[in-house]
Amino acid sequence: MELLLENSKSKSGKHAARALALEVRQDSLVEVNAQGKKAKPTYSVGEAMTIDVSKVRGTVVYMRFVRNLKKKVEGEVVVIRENNVLLKMKYRKLKLKRVEGDSSYVELVKRAMEQLKVPVKKVNGG
Repeated sequence: MELLLENSKSKSGKHAARALALEVRQDSLVEVNAQGKKAKPTYSVGEAMTIDVSKVRGTVVYMRFVRNLKKKVEGEVVVIRENNVLLKMKYRKLKLKRVEGDSSYVELVKRAMEQLKVPVKKVNGG
């Protein structure tokens, strides 16, 4: 399974996209620094690359966020282990909502959001 890691914004600066992957090591979350292939970013200013998740051991929390013209942030969070999607959540209006998967991984997603200082008002974990 390949993931797109990116940090890009539009020429005007009104739109932005950020995608990153965090690897779970014991009790800490560390950003994945795997080498990957260059890819085309969503917006013109910035960079992107694709990485292969099968090379990363353990659990990976993949987060992708997009900021729009009105400074609203929407995104998705996916928990992956050994190329299997364990949990998929969406982030919208400062809320995390479970879309599918095992709700026991919601605490892991909460920790990742805290570590990145992403504001979360409510979590619907199922």
